[in-house]
Amino acid sequence: MPESRARQKDSVRRLFASITPFYDFLNHTLSLGLDLYWRRQLVEAVAASPPGALLDLAAGTCDVSIALARRYPERRILAMDISLPMLRRGREKAAFHAGKASPFAPLAIIDADAGALPLPSGSVAALTLAFGLRNMPARGETLSEMHRALMPGGRLYVLEFGAAAGSAAWKRLYNLYLCSVMPRLAGLVSGQREAYVYLARSIRSFPRAEDLGEEIRRAGFSRVSWKAFTKGVVWLHSAEK
Repeated sequence: MPESRARQKDSVRRLFASITPFYDFLNHTLSLGLDLYWRRQLVEAVAASPPGALLDLAAGTCDVSIALARRYPERRILAMDISLPMLRRGREKAAFHAGKASPFAPLAIIDADAGALPLPSGSVAALTLAFGLRNMPARGETLSEMHRALMPGGRLYVLEFGAAAGSAAWKRLYNLYLCSVMPRLAGLVSGQREAYVYLARSIRSFPRAEDLGEEIRRAGFSRVSWKAFTKGVVWLHSAEK
């Protein structure tokens, strides 16, 4: 792995380790609870995938993984991330939910790098990725690795922040919140303002929906489509191998 890419991954690991204790609370608070709706749309979209195991990549504290396990109890769920503190929190949450929900799919939580998935080719039926793609270096190579892991006919679902769509006033309001209000609020709660400054920058520099769709096509996927939520604050891309 090139040294610059390794440094970027180490930086992402440190960043998410620093905000793990506050991560879930700030996700819900800073999104005004909309993150629950966005993730629910992602989980429901997976119903269109063929039978087989599901991989939740960049699983973090496993909100999507747990929702998949509850929604699709007949499937095997794999949750992977490079942040051990986030995964430890995810294991605690998964154990709690598994004890309360019945049925609940088998859930394996694994420390893994999205650029080198510890999976045979063609081994998963669907791959979900919520709010993690923008933190991954060498995005094209990583998308190709996801393509490798999916079985023929398997589905990719990428939920990610984007540039707001609509009126100029709405875009100005969104950018003010994203770049100024959100980091200050997050800093007051977590003491990690710079982590949320980075997150805001990563959102603003992420490709537009059309451009990301083209990147997904270049990685080998077909039937690429995307849908906006909350006036373009969040986009759900889907594609097929």
